[in-house]
Amino acid sequence: MNYIPRQAAIVASNPSEADFAETIISSYGFEVSRHTSTSSLAQHIQDQSSTGHTTGTPDIAILTGSGSDLSQASVDALAHMLPVMVTTSSTTVEDAVDLMKHGAKDVVVLPCSREEFWNRVSQTLKASGAEAACRAVQAEMQSRMDLLTPAENEVVEAMLDGLANKQIAQRLSIGLRTVELRRSKIMRKMQAKSVAELVKFICLSGRLGAKAEACCND
Repeated sequence: MNYIPRQAAIVASNPSEADFAETIISSYGFEVSRHTSTSSLAQHIQDQSSTGHTTGTPDIAILTGSGSDLSQASVDALAHMLPVMVTTSSTTVEDAVDLMKHGAKDVVVLPCSREEFWNRVSQTLKASGAEAACRAVQAEMQSRMDLLTPAENEVVEAMLDGLANKQIAQRLSIGLRTVELRRSKIMRKMQAKSVAELVKFICLSGRLGAKAEACCND
């Protein structure tokens, strides 16, 4: 298998900041591309995606410039496509908070050491990778949930309420054997080996709302 280096895209609004970021990133084996604006980078990513060349999609975007110049539109244009980190030598707390609200994973104030900068890049990549993995797991579990029939979902709800088979039969006004058959189908469709694992998978599907994130972090 051919080695595919990780890629970073830098929006070089501030040349000196861009040089600093590129020097460090490239020293860790990243291929670095420079772009004149966030819109040009966004267009590049869209073009790569439309042609199926996903290997050309950057793993991270680093935006340079002042916080006031980068707020809202520039970050919004990219945040839904890839993790975004901002480097700036001129910002306020309010600007930094605003950038984070609009999707930036981190705001690094320069000057800082090479080690600190790389640590922040690494943390951004790790956090984004964990989020992507969690979304992938949730999508898989939701696809399994989609296989369940309305009748099977009724049994699931009763199981989540902690009811035993006889209690489920009474609640749903069905026979005990019917409950057992539906439970068997639920376990098979969800690919669960135990009730505890079934609950875990349902949690991961997002069906339990805010609990899904906690399940993913277990």
